[in-house]
Amino acid sequence: MWPNRDPLGDVASLVYDSMDVEFPDSIVETWQDPNSYLFVNNNPLYWIDFLGLALSDSQIANIIFNETRSLSGGDLDRCRCNLAHAIKNGDKQEDEGKIKKRPKTAPATAKVPDGEKGAYQSCVDAVKKCNDEKKKGTDPTKGGIHFNLRGNSGRGPFQGHPLTSQCGPFNNSYKKGGLPPTGVYVNTYE
Repeated sequence: MWPNRDPLGDVASLVYDSMDVEFPDSIVETWQDPNSYLFVNNNPLYWIDFLGLALSDSQIANIIFNETRSLSGGDLDRCRCNLAHAIKNGDKQEDEGKIKKRPKTAPATAKVPDGEKGAYQSCVDAVKKCNDEKKKGTDPTKGGIHFNLRGNSGRGPFQGHPLTSQCGPFNNSYKKGGLPPTGVYVNTYE
């Protein structure tokens, strides 16, 4: 445990003031806020990531893009937001020690071709929407941490985990992955 609420103590602002760097307005506003725990969602002990292992929003967007880039139709924005919730929920449970490792996903890096930049931006927007929903205490996945893409509307458990949300049907343009060209559903699970 740190002796101060801030590991750098009262000199933290001096460290940053002496740097010749411009920071985004949102960070500057956070520093100017009298609530010194704003940057960790008012919980200084919970949101500490000493090893830097927590997924960033861009990594989550990359995962969602890699998982859903071949899908179209339906409420794809809601689907992607639900996936952001499930990924964040799994990451949080891993950080809290409730699970050993967050559920496996597609890679957290992405190469986005010019023709798919719109799909990627939709994934970025989904993560932002997820963050907004979490701030309001809303989680349409009811805390789900697992997800899969199914070639049918089955609502049964996945590896013993009950269903928490379902989106679809979607069309699928990737023919080698084992999913049909139509009737694909994206489910989240506890």
